[in-house]
Parts: sequence; C-alpha cells; structure tokens
Amino acid sequence: MKRHSIYGAALAVALSVALPAAAQVDEQCLQRWQQTVSTRVLAERCNSLDAATAAKLKALEDSSLACAVAKASAADKAQINDAAAQFRQSTATALASTPCDDNSRAAVAGHASKQLAK
Repeated sequence: MKRHSIYGAALAVALSVALPAAAQVDEQCLQRWQQTVSTRVLAERCNSLDAATAAKLKALEDSSLACAVAKASAADKAQINDAAAQFRQSTATALASTPCDDNSRAAVAGHASKQLAK
C-alpha cells in the first residue's frame, strides 16, 4: 500500500496544477476528496469493500468535492469538475498495476475506516 500513497501524493499535485488559479478551493476538503477517490478506485479494482462501505465512500467523495468547491464560481466549478474527472482517470491508471493481495485489501479497508471515521 506504500505504492498507493506515493501515487496519491503525485496525483494530488497534478490536480492542484489543473485547478483555476483564482478559484476559491478548500484545500482540506480537496485533500479528503483525493484520498477518498484513491481509496475507492483501488477498492473497486480489488473488489475489497462491501457495498455499504463503498456507498459511504462514494457519498464522502461527493460531499468532499462539494465542500472543496463551495466558494468557487460557476465557471471555476466546471473547470474543477473536469480536473476531477482527469484525476479519477489518472488514479485508476496509476493504481492499475497495484496487486490485489491480502495486504492491499487490508490497507484499503483501513483507509476506508479512517476516512469514514473523520
């Protein structure tokens, strides 16, 4: 799962660069969203979470992105949503070679529990 953390950090930088320069973005909410996306992408790939937990993560992902862009203009929100879609795709690509072994599944479950406990 260490590999997952490295990709998450690299991809977080990529999304930050894609954001409109003057956009009002809540960085804490954005980081929570990025972590949730990474966890959910790997969980889906490895089929490692039950449906209820996956649904809670999806809801957290949606609420975190809404929080991140709450003060952004409509035009900035559109650009941020485009960047978010690119981030999801980049995350999926980066995590495509991560093994779906017991360690990965345990790490995903641990990350999900931490994120949902916040």
